[in-house]
Amino acid sequence: SDNTFYLDTRLNYSCRFGDHNIGAMLMYMMREYRHDVLPSRNQGFSGRFTYDYQNKYLAEVNFGYNGTERLPKGQRFELFPAVSWGWVPSSEKFWKPLEKYINFMKLRGSYGLVGSDETGEAAGAPHFLYRDQVRIGGSSSYSTGSSSSNSITKGGPGIDFYALENAYWERARELDLGIDLNVLNQLDIVFDYFHDIRDRILLKRGSWPTLMGYWGAVPWSNIGKVDNKGFELSLNWKKDFNKDFHLEMRTNLTYNQNKYVNVDDPDYPYVWQTTTGKPLSRQTGYIAEGLFKDAQDIALSPDQTGLGSTPLPGDIKYRDVNGDGKITSEDQVMISPYGSTPRMQYGVGLSTKWKHVDFSVFFNGSADRTIMINGLDPWNTQNGHGNRNIMKWIAESYWSESNPNPDAQYPRLGLT
Repeated sequence: SDNTFYLDTRLNYSCRFGDHNIGAMLMYMMREYRHDVLPSRNQGFSGRFTYDYQNKYLAEVNFGYNGTERLPKGQRFELFPAVSWGWVPSSEKFWKPLEKYINFMKLRGSYGLVGSDETGEAAGAPHFLYRDQVRIGGSSSYSTGSSSSNSITKGGPGIDFYALENAYWERARELDLGIDLNVLNQLDIVFDYFHDIRDRILLKRGSWPTLMGYWGAVPWSNIGKVDNKGFELSLNWKKDFNKDFHLEMRTNLTYNQNKYVNVDDPDYPYVWQTTTGKPLSRQTGYIAEGLFKDAQDIALSPDQTGLGSTPLPGDIKYRDVNGDGKITSEDQVMISPYGSTPRMQYGVGLSTKWKHVDFSVFFNGSADRTIMINGLDPWNTQNGHGNRNIMKWIAESYWSESNPNPDAQYPRLGLT
């Protein structure tokens, strides 16, 4: 069973004198999560100081001094500070001529560091990064003896993980700039621009050659880096037409774009095989150049037998990107900068109330997304129809000997 022990102790302070408001908080936190034999523990000390003048000028400074058991003594704790600020121009005297149009306006921003001690765990890194992992009998073995009946096989210890030197917390530098508006006492607008840079991500070294002698224990390092930026927009309009009828409409839009800045790519022979500089979610594959027209077209094209079957007229013809005369994994490229994770998400909603009757509806969607249609079964045999039926949209446009259309939307049906 899982058990979690959590301790949280806080000290709060607030004071108001004249037009000045001051607040402060200090907190100590300790957490233990127990699932296997060894528990997972971390602790931290954090603080926050806030100040505002007439609710017009606002500032906040906070910090977290956090520790993790994953790192060795002397490297377990790290400081993560942050600062935020705000200004409410609509509270200024010069705003008076505008306040009947724009009732409220606030400009705000923040910048800070955020740490994570879970770096690398999803990729297979061990929990304790400062310990070698040695497995008895885990290395290659040898045998000696004249026959199998009197032979002796011995093997030495194998190393699954080398202790990580100079390990760090994963870190994110986060910037946010925003504006809040209220127009005509009806429309609320919230806009945020964000830019996050994550670095010191724990990764397996990809550029180190195996001749360095680490065998199966590929070294890890805090070398990964990811860049992410985008914006969020929210609009909310509401109005009471009379005491019985109320109408509210709202919409939101989120867009973000990211890329790998560094993943320590191996020394690939071709630049298109690298990951650095590409989006986190993308589609990689072969470039289709139409369908094979006939046997002569197949003979004059790069060899595709390495893909698992012998091509026939009507099959998809792929591009030989590296020009070696055959189609292999080295010909795979990024065929779309969009992947299964959408870059854009949006929603539209409406709520209305008339006396004691109310009605609400909300729609949401996503865009800038590409998905692969894998495992498609033209005859729908998974539902027990054998090879007698075919889906209508395929039947209307596929290559066949009776209809050898090189521009058909679907290739020849079958592998033989």
